[in-house]
Amino acid sequence: MRGKNRTARVVGRGSKFGVVVTMIDEEQIEENAFDDTLRHLEVLSAQEGFDILQVEAELRSVEKYEGLDWVGRGVIKAAELVGTITAYQVFIMRYKRRNPDR
Repeated sequence: MRGKNRTARVVGRGSKFGVVVTMIDEEQIEENAFDDTLRHLEVLSAQEGFDILQVEAELRSVEKYEGLDWVGRGVIKAAELVGTITAYQVFIMRYKRRNPDR
């Protein structure tokens, strides 16, 4: 994964101390998305009727969504998308190595 990117986000909390600053660790968000997506794909691949072509189609869809890059998406969603896309790519590569006939 990439180097550490931390973004401070100001969050109002009604505290007598005023505003609370929360650190958002983009790398951790990316890693969580990667792990969750990879785990999901591995469970999916163990089910009867699994089709790698469907997973490849899902990857293309997520890549198109990432490419839209609309204003206001924010660093959290961007990190989630990077982690998700990377997990799809890794899963597909590993699956094809284990199943060269597919």
